[in-house]
Amino acid sequence: MQKGTKTDDSAIFTDILNVSIPEAIKAEKLGYNRTFEIKFTTNGYIPFPQVIIRGSAGEHLFKDEKVKKVGPGDYSVTVPEKTLFAGEYQVQVEGCRSEQWQTAGGGDWIKAFRQLKVENGDVSTKSGKTPQVTVKAQKGVKLYFGIHKHMHQPFYKSTDTSFWDGEKEEIFGSRGGAYTTFISEAVNHYINGKLPHGGLSTSWSGSLIYQLNKCSKEGLCGGRFNSWNDSLRKIAKESTKEKNRRVAFTAFGYYHPLMPLIPGKNIVSQIEMHRKILKETFGVDASDILFPPETAFHVRMIPWLNKAGVKAVIYDSIHRYRACKNYPYPGIEEGMLPPDPAQQENPQVDDWTSLQNIWAPGKISPSLLKPEYIKYEDVDGSVHKIIGVPAERYIGNEDARGGYGALQYEHVLSQLYSSIIEHGTYDPKHPPFFVLHSDGDNHGGGADSYYRHNTQRLVEWVGADERFELTTIEDYLDMFPPDPKDAVHVEPGSWAG
Repeated sequence: MQKGTKTDDSAIFTDILNVSIPEAIKAEKLGYNRTFEIKFTTNGYIPFPQVIIRGSAGEHLFKDEKVKKVGPGDYSVTVPEKTLFAGEYQVQVEGCRSEQWQTAGGGDWIKAFRQLKVENGDVSTKSGKTPQVTVKAQKGVKLYFGIHKHMHQPFYKSTDTSFWDGEKEEIFGSRGGAYTTFISEAVNHYINGKLPHGGLSTSWSGSLIYQLNKCSKEGLCGGRFNSWNDSLRKIAKESTKEKNRRVAFTAFGYYHPLMPLIPGKNIVSQIEMHRKILKETFGVDASDILFPPETAFHVRMIPWLNKAGVKAVIYDSIHRYRACKNYPYPGIEEGMLPPDPAQQENPQVDDWTSLQNIWAPGKISPSLLKPEYIKYEDVDGSVHKIIGVPAERYIGNEDARGGYGALQYEHVLSQLYSSIIEHGTYDPKHPPFFVLHSDGDNHGGGADSYYRHNTQRLVEWVGADERFELTTIEDYLDMFPPDPKDAVHVEPGSWAG
């Protein structure tokens, strides 16, 4: 049958005749969609219909009871409010001609595609008021965030640190900018943009530094790394308003060890070895803040980190969320097994928020995104503490894909700001602060476009938006030191992967 012909609902369909979607959907308060319908008509009965809405943050699937049959060949899907954030989406309407859809072939599936746009804008409500899509700055309420860039290359033949071949030439040569000038260029954007606290932290493994020094000494990679650290030594001298370094070379493990899996004394020696080569290379001391390899952290590390002179440790935020009572575990799509109830020592929180326009299968709690003391009680009853700095799992993961174009900073961070206002969780003595952490030398967050164009746009946005402040970890801790009396628990674990 051709499009526009009469529907025969007694037969299996062969065509999707029409798909009806609102031309544009105005965003409600906080930038989310209002409830709307997707309707479609076929020329017969669909044994297995479904609708998929795809955006930059992932997809939403509607099937089974979510697809309503409203007449012969007529179907409808209701998209609930707050499902989509402002942005553009692809709608895929499809049906399978076989009752056994699990074993159906490609020819059994019939599909139709449409575009959908959720627009920012004012929408009149039943009360007659016109809510703002983006919550404006509230007096005295500010959200702080930082950036961390991780640099690492292992020894590809662990028993021979001098090993080099054509593959290494390609691996290192393709990262020339990341290992020389990109960090400096980004921080100069902060300086020129007059961001008083603007800076970043960065971790460089000892094995990477050793091999870059080898490249410089032996003229490898066509001499690309001769004097490779000059720009970094220069930018290391720049200071923030609080007189902290704009580039903080964090403490790290020399060989990139998973610290929860090695003896405590080796944690200390790895940090000390790393400090030595870092000082020799960049002319500054390593920060007393640790970025543990893979953000792998266990509270049993705390006594040894204290012994090594580490004052704060960066950890993946999801392990703080999951350590709360009644954490809303979303299922295996979170990428983790259900949390261990024995790890849920912290009180319940009630500001769980679903992030839109970003990959975030689980809810986050903006009130937990702040540096806090983390505690560990030893077998002899001794209590050890260290400051924990959250690296936000989902937002950092999105930033790793390349900044603007991947992570829409203003849209996503505005959702946190809106949640803080809505739930009344703002604490002026300990305002929200989290780190966007990612590899600084891989595709996306390690590309020249990230450090240049992306950073310039980021600076322009932050400079014009009084709700947010880009700051270094050290500046934040100087301005808003956490209270050791309010120590919390964090479950063991590493980053999202």
